[in-house]
Amino acid sequence: MHKVLCSIFCFSLACPNLIGEDNASSRPNKKYTKSEIAQGAKEKTSSKPKKAIQKPSEPQKNQIITNNPKHTHTKASASPSAPALLASSEDSQLKHTTAPKEDCIPGPNSFRFSLAHREGRGIGYPEGYSSADMFLCFSTINNIYPFFDIRVHIFNDGNPAANAGFGVRYIPNSINAVFGANLFCDFKQSSNATFEQLGAGIEILGTQWSLNANGYFPIIQSSYTYLSSLERASNLSFYEIISTETALKGVDVNLGRSIVQRGYFDLTSYFGGYYFEGHQNISASGGYIKLASNITRFISTEIQGSYDTLFKGIFQGAISLNFPVGKRIKTSNPNRSCYNKTALAIQASEHVNRFEMIVSKTKTTQKLVSLTP
Repeated sequence: MHKVLCSIFCFSLACPNLIGEDNASSRPNKKYTKSEIAQGAKEKTSSKPKKAIQKPSEPQKNQIITNNPKHTHTKASASPSAPALLASSEDSQLKHTTAPKEDCIPGPNSFRFSLAHREGRGIGYPEGYSSADMFLCFSTINNIYPFFDIRVHIFNDGNPAANAGFGVRYIPNSINAVFGANLFCDFKQSSNATFEQLGAGIEILGTQWSLNANGYFPIIQSSYTYLSSLERASNLSFYEIISTETALKGVDVNLGRSIVQRGYFDLTSYFGGYYFEGHQNISASGGYIKLASNITRFISTEIQGSYDTLFKGIFQGAISLNFPVGKRIKTSNPNRSCYNKTALAIQASEHVNRFEMIVSKTKTTQKLVSLTP
């Protein structure tokens, strides 16, 4: 049996060459040189075959002579396999030039609307809240992407808060990174006070790493003092419980690292540090760890744990529903790989990583009031 298989295998190897020779011998309109035509006429006129006597002669115009006489051939008597070899080389070159490009998934949408809820107290606020967010990214010339980042929040007790930000992001052709700067105006209302602040930040966002730095500066009135309660001390005196809520100015820096990124799914970790201070010698310095994930284009989650000298240990989680609309974000450099194109486009369409709630702290004092004159 193995002899039969070997014979079939050898025949399959030799079959293309045999077919090529038959096709080459049956080609019409073959061109002959003058010397070949004269030689053919002599052979037809001669009735008796004669032995060919080889005599040294000068090479003809259509002959190519090598050092080995056996390799002497003419252009007209070229090997039939030569056209096949030329055709195969041309086909391979054509396939190389017309090779299909890498199929990239479309980039994220330029506009996104989100509904989110964050549960648990946070840094500078006592309870969770729900949010409605809007992120609008615009593509212009010279790889510049201006954007608006607008967020409206409602605390669990019904008090409102909001953020309105504008920024610009730039993606150079020579570096796989996004460079950005932004300005924000923040608002928060608590049970007894209303605060406003300005914020500014810079960011460097890569395909796997990101760096954010933000500053927060309360404006108008940063402290509110009010009488929270009265406590009886004796028949002729009582205590006034005076509370002062103060908005804190400060900075934060965080470093992000992409753990997994497969198309629209990603998992990113953040390590950050912050420092805030205000009136009455109030200060908070600490750090946090955050895990954020875009499970699909429409669902994202986040968990965060922090600890500092003022608010102590805090743990909270968030989930959001995203509704992407608008045209796709694309990077202008065609030489980037699909992974880099997708990663940079996603970074350009993300919310600014910052503290969206004004950090405030309430401090209480007691004052003894006597009823006697």
